[in-house]
Amino acid sequence: MKMQSSMGLLFLGLSILMTFVGFHLLSPGETLDAKLYYTPLEAQILLASLSERQIHLYISTEFLDLFFITLYTAMFWLLFKKSQRSNSFPNWLAFAPGFFDTIETVGILASLLFRDISLAQNLGVVTLLKWVMVFMVFAGLLWSFLISARGASPKEGEEK
Repeated sequence: MKMQSSMGLLFLGLSILMTFVGFHLLSPGETLDAKLYYTPLEAQILLASLSERQIHLYISTEFLDLFFITLYTAMFWLLFKKSQRSNSFPNWLAFAPGFFDTIETVGILASLLFRDISLAQNLGVVTLLKWVMVFMVFAGLLWSFLISARGASPKEGEEK
């Protein structure tokens, strides 16, 4: 069972890496997704400055991002399940970054597909929430792995 779990995590990790590389190869340059936060005016300026080719690249990137969201959410879920014994964080936290990232990605896609910049103007807060949740997931995983490692090491005065 542990071997299957480890192989699954390895497969997901490699898939995420390949998707991430593809994401940056297709990227039209600066994107809203990669920012920590952006104002409505910044979103409007960035989207209005895109050429037709950049819009098509950005649309491709956003569709790839939907796949990326699925992969990293699955990896977070597996890591949370793997560390469940020592994890004091709720399991739904594994889905939170993907939830906000999906809202962001669909909003940007709608803005690009319908050529309506106003659809992406208020996504900056959603983007910020996505990154806050990513930080919380990593903090939760780090915490639970530290607790696991501490529990696995011999206590003072004990031999292994």
